[in-house]
Amino acid sequence: MHLLLMIPSSLLLALLFIHSWRYRGKKTTLAFFGGCFIFGLIRGNVIYDIITGFLKGETLPYRFLRPVVSLGHASLQECIGWIFALYLCWSTVEWVLSRQGNSKIGLFRLIGLSGFLMGGVSYAVEAASAAVKWWVWVFPIRNPFYAEVPFVGIVEWISVIFDFLLPFLLIRHKVVRGKWIAPVLLPFPLHMLAHFKVTDISPLLPLTPNELWHWLMLCLLFWGIAVGGPEITPWTAEVEKEPRGKSWRRFAVLIAVAGFILTLALVHFVIIHEPEVGVSLVPFITGVLFFNPLYAAIFLVVSCTILGLFSGAWSYMLVPLLLYAVFAFGSRWSVAYLNLSRRKLIGAAVLVLSTVSVIWYYHERQVRYKSLQEAGREIVKIETVADLDRLLDQLPAPEDPADAFHYNRLGIELNKRRNYTAGRRILEKALSCDSTYAYAWFNLGWSLRNLGKYGLAIRAYEKGLEFNPIDFGSYLLLGEIYVGLDSLKQAEGLYRRALSYDKKNAEILLALESVLYSGNRLDEAIALLKAGLPDAGDRQKLASRLAADLFKAGKPDQAIAYYAEVIREDAEHLSAAALSLALIYWNERKEPQKALEYAELATRVKPTADSYMLKGAICEELGLKDQARESYRVAESLKQ
Repeated sequence: MHLLLMIPSSLLLALLFIHSWRYRGKKTTLAFFGGCFIFGLIRGNVIYDIITGFLKGETLPYRFLRPVVSLGHASLQECIGWIFALYLCWSTVEWVLSRQGNSKIGLFRLIGLSGFLMGGVSYAVEAASAAVKWWVWVFPIRNPFYAEVPFVGIVEWISVIFDFLLPFLLIRHKVVRGKWIAPVLLPFPLHMLAHFKVTDISPLLPLTPNELWHWLMLCLLFWGIAVGGPEITPWTAEVEKEPRGKSWRRFAVLIAVAGFILTLALVHFVIIHEPEVGVSLVPFITGVLFFNPLYAAIFLVVSCTILGLFSGAWSYMLVPLLLYAVFAFGSRWSVAYLNLSRRKLIGAAVLVLSTVSVIWYYHERQVRYKSLQEAGREIVKIETVADLDRLLDQLPAPEDPADAFHYNRLGIELNKRRNYTAGRRILEKALSCDSTYAYAWFNLGWSLRNLGKYGLAIRAYEKGLEFNPIDFGSYLLLGEIYVGLDSLKQAEGLYRRALSYDKKNAEILLALESVLYSGNRLDEAIALLKAGLPDAGDRQKLASRLAADLFKAGKPDQAIAYYAEVIREDAEHLSAAALSLALIYWNERKEPQKALEYAELATRVKPTADSYMLKGAICEELGLKDQARESYRVAESLKQ
């Protein structure tokens, strides 16, 4: 399934490279594709370091489930995706504007429209990704327009236009030169710096720096569409110089557009059989059809009407309508009927009104969050169900998807206080706000498990894993429920599903080994650990368990080799491994002197009554009576 993403994008990217080489020149082609590849590597690794290092997160907010090639902490798939999408949007907008009769194109208008078309690309790709699990977002992703696409994902895709394409085109067309080149390269580092503060800027400006950056970026892209900027010659001018029909490369961009649409349509209409998800393609296709606004309008109305009639999801029309409005503002006909001063006035009015709306929205979000916090302080103190019902009636209404975050945190606090009944009620309220909130499902599963409602807990955990299939801690907790219910087959299937996402996860491997061992499938357990050992994240822990299984299977010679490895490389498991080796050499190999060496090692690393009792017994057999008596004395004192 993941090759459906990798292979077409790679082939279409090669086609676009040939197109660029022919119509943009060798220098521009090498600079764009090479620079974009380096940018992708730097971007992926910098974001990873910020999130896991400075912000102390465990992983990125998204994760490729089966990365084909990783370059540091950046995925080759991601780099190919950035390059393909950037060039496709850049070239498609040039084609659309030139088909409107423009022999020259405003550079800022080109960049702005490319940014909004990039939003259409991200909308389509993220929807397909969610459908077939190319990658997953590990936080709630619901938004008012399409439930499986995170808004932050869309704006981060658009930010690549601002971080890379904007400075690239400004430098390429010599809009900036000399000492002005350095400031033009600042958007990317400034964007990364915005991630270092995750709280609101101030009560008067209740946005995080990253949210503010995204808003300013969108405003500047829209303003660029309004003013037009210095005029440049599009690549289509080079096509016009060729005799018609003499070169297939003139159609490379259109072939790439068609290939992109067909690949994602294949996902929605054939593979997952969810045609309604195909709405995610509507914004991008609308932008491509804007060489003739009438065609774009007809397509938009027909596609959204069909979707609305069959699914009732009329709100999904907002995104393609927004894109249509932006492209209409940037079209040749708009430019022809509105002079520059009027366009600036309209652009400024739109930006002022939308900025006021955004600040009002975030202010209301802040007020609502504070009211939820105040109610939450009372809820954690409740003692009866009647008190809980009274406080729930005081919570803000109507419910909002953003409330789920607060209710989830409140449910966690109640679970910590072992008030599982109240925790369950609050977490169910979180899910009524946002049914895609995986962590609320996981925490609800914990509440239900502790209330003894195992069937409901299983359903809650499974539902959460639908939205976040890489939360391995939840796999372990759900597996424990299955094992406790003696449902070993279900537990085995669960753990194997987890390993399909991360075959190196030592905790999952050990959990599956335990299930196989409990089912008297010792040979399969040994084979599993041997297969997982080379790539395991915690090799010594697996080696120690493998050695124990080999010893139980009557293969002490093989067990010795793995115990020895643990002793050499892992102090944490050294004592247990040394104790096991002492038993093997004493009981199985009949080499008491060797057994005594390992027993002494076990007592030095972690002195326990068992290790000293074993040492005493070995000393007694060797005739070392004084050492035996001393070992028994220490063992008795440790027991006390």
